[in-house]
Order: sequence, then structure tokens, then C-alpha cells
Amino acid sequence: MLLFELEAFTRENTYIVADVLTMYMTRLIPYGLNKLFALWLYANQQQAKAAKIAT
Repeated sequence: MLLFELEAFTRENTYIVADVLTMYMTRLIPYGLNKLFALWLYANQQQAKAAKIAT
């Protein structure tokens, strides 16, 4: 028995949650890369370029 499949939480609900978490993880990678790039710009004294990209 899976962790989520208890009482009212069915196998279909488990598949829906898996799809949602998959979509969330695919959005997390670009967000992380954006954060790293912004930190790199600040570390290299390019705050103006980071501000232009952010707006």
C-alpha cells in the first residue's frame, strides 16, 4: 500500500498528485537556474544587468 492510498485517497488521486508534483519539479529547474544566474550577476558586480532582466 502506498503512503497516499489511505481511506478516501484512491489510486486515481495518487496519479493526479504524481502529475502535479511532476509539473512542479519541471518548473523548479528553471527557477533554480534563474536564481543561480542572478547570484552570479551580483557576484560579478553586474547589478544593473540583473535589474534589467528582472523587470
